[in-house]
Amino acid sequence: MKVELLYIIVLGVEFLDLMFILYACRIFYGPGGPYALFAGKDASRALAKMSFAEQDLTGNIEGLGANELDALQDWEWKFMSKYVKVGQLVNKNNGGL
Repeated sequence: MKVELLYIIVLGVEFLDLMFILYACRIFYGPGGPYALFAGKDASRALAKMSFAEQDLTGNIEGLGANELDALQDWEWKFMSKYVKVGQLVNKNNGGL
């Protein structure tokens, strides 16, 4: 049986994008789940803003306020405590993992 992996990318406190596997929560992040739009994307801005808007599904955090950056850090800690970190995007411009 082939298992499709679900992942999310979140900007970490050291401004490195962290990739987490979400297979344990397919009910939330899988197709039809309430957070499915976040899966497979850098959802940093959307998580920081607590937004489900398509235009916020980006890693661009420019212009976010202190409260939003704190919320993003809380999400990072939540993902670190619940999910397996499987990668880190170290240079977005070169596209390397």
